[in-house]
Amino acid sequence: MINTLMPDMLISVALLIVTIFLFLIVFVAYVRIRNQKMLFISLGFGSIFVGAVLHLLEIVFESVDFMISENVLLLLQLIGLLFITIGVLKD
Repeated sequence: MINTLMPDMLISVALLIVTIFLFLIVFVAYVRIRNQKMLFISLGFGSIFVGAVLHLLEIVFESVDFMISENVLLLLQLIGLLFITIGVLKD
């Protein structure tokens, strides 16, 4: 059982680290610039970050009834991409 969880967990941790890095870059840019465009982009990456954390918790605590449906994770990613798109197109 440990062997089957290890690749999923490693991939989730790697994606979480990348998402944290991207979110911090965008959030620091928002703090420095303080405009709506960077706010929307920051909200988008924040939503994707929340989805990554929830997915990692779902893998780590598999024994606990902390099951999040794939639709909720897809919805968080869609909301994040929508905010990023609005931020890019805002001007």
